[in-house]
Formats: sequence, structure tokens, C-alpha cells
Amino acid sequence: MNGRKYFLLAAPKNLLQLMRMNDLALSLRQARPSDAADLARIYIDSWHDTYAGILPHNFLSAMSLKTHTARWLRQINSPGTVIVMLSTTVGASSVCQLGSIELANSAR
Repeated sequence: MNGRKYFLLAAPKNLLQLMRMNDLALSLRQARPSDAADLARIYIDSWHDTYAGILPHNFLSAMSLKTHTARWLRQINSPGTVIVMLSTTVGASSVCQLGSIELANSAR
């Protein structure tokens, strides 16, 4: 992809295909509370893709969209934490969270 290196914390399987589309508008922006459900979906999907066959199926299948949406909402509203997301014309596709470990642990 044009010699650039990309770092993504979590992304859907088809992100590379989406990024190659000429008519796809991409924007990098700070996450808003209204993005919490999309971020939870990306997070859960990335865990399912990454840890299938490594972590127990029961653990992965127990990941709740409702629970993780609430978790992302707390993180978005947490002072000192920055959550950046890649948004496309078809919706949120990637997320990166920045902040200290202490802040992340205190928001749980």
C-alpha cells in the first residue's frame, strides 16, 4: 500500500480492501460517546479473530456488546485518555487508545 506503514490496534478483516477503494473517504478523529457501540464491535471482532483457537471458545463467545459498549463509553469519557478512530464512508473501522496504564485501570 504505497510504501506507508500502518499501526492499528483493532481493525476488521476487510480493512485493507476498504483502504484500496478509490471512492472511500477516510477520516481519523477522536472518538465520541456515540461511537461506543462501533468501538465495542471492532474490539470484540478483533478478539474473536486474534484469539480463536488460543483462548477458550466460551470466554470469547461470552464477550457482550452491551458490556463492552459501556466500557468504551467510560473510556471515551475518562479524562486523560484519548481514543482515536478511523472512520470510513461505511462506518468505524479501526481504533487506537492512548493514555497511561493507571488511567486505563482506574476507568474499569
